[in-house]
Amino acid sequence: MFMFDFIQQACKAGYTLQGTATLDWGIWFHDVVHNPESSTNEADSAALAGQLLQAAGLQQDTINKIKTYILATASHHHVEGDPDGDLMMDADLAILGAPLHKYIDYAVAVRKEYGHLSDEEYTKSRARVLKGLLDREQLFLSDVGKSTCEAAARANMAHEWRLVSAGQLLQANTSDKGDPEGAEENGLSEGAAADSSSAQER
Repeated sequence: MFMFDFIQQACKAGYTLQGTATLDWGIWFHDVVHNPESSTNEADSAALAGQLLQAAGLQQDTINKIKTYILATASHHHVEGDPDGDLMMDADLAILGAPLHKYIDYAVAVRKEYGHLSDEEYTKSRARVLKGLLDREQLFLSDVGKSTCEAAARANMAHEWRLVSAGQLLQANTSDKGDPEGAEENGLSEGAAADSSSAQER
């Protein structure tokens, strides 16, 4: 699972996790409910995680933190006072900074997931989502995310955005124009963007 690959890379780079089990539970449960036509997947996932983890006997403060992590993946913004939370947000977005061929696999999979949308609906929504991410001053929150994923993610998304803005889908045969600058060199390996009616962040 790519999110765990990212966490492992962060640890190898010197990051010390504050709560390994809490972060692991957050990752496992963050997409436990995923309906492409729903806008409440994160809230539903957090609620289900709370129920199951409470039944398993976890302490309530730990459960609350796990639920906070899951809910934060809806926007991937800073988790106040919690570096582990920021690391999880970056792990969920790490696929964006993968080598181009892996990013293409991800983009193709996302399109299949939103098969209930026409190509026109999907490309318009996807373009809005990608533009929103590209307009952020900083995508990644952790030092390892900034150094290993930021440049490649922006190159990958800009490449796809140019296509979907023109009503075209990113496919394996659309990469013949070459690798976006920095994507192969700076990318990691795999792991998160689209909603039921707006191809949003996953």
